[in-house]
Amino acid sequence: AGGAVPRPEAFQERKNAGVVDMCRLGALKPGVVVLTGDRAGRERHAAALVARVQVACAGRIQVTRVSLREEADKEKVTGHQTQIRGGLFKVIDDMNNENGEGAGRDAEGGICVVV
Repeated sequence: AGGAVPRPEAFQERKNAGVVDMCRLGALKPGVVVLTGDRAGRERHAAALVARVQVACAGRIQVTRVSLREEADKEKVTGHQTQIRGGLFKVIDDMNNENGEGAGRDAEGGICVVV
């Protein structure tokens, strides 16, 4: 007797949907998800999150991928020291700033950072 046996991925899928919904509603801005575990698991979860966002945004999404592996990669996040607004911070600001460079475009913003 009893109901269907829940799939192990079902809980993760509900969490992904919740995060995406909160971002779409503006409750998380920007939405940040830190993935832990082995590389294959992180890549699988990142792909599932991006797929969920693509569905929620009807395919109108910009995804920026940044790999951070060593100290020198910090410029990818903050930009060069001569920049006031650079690197990943510029991408985030362009997506979220209503008066910025990305204002009025017909796309949602997505950022995937692989560490």
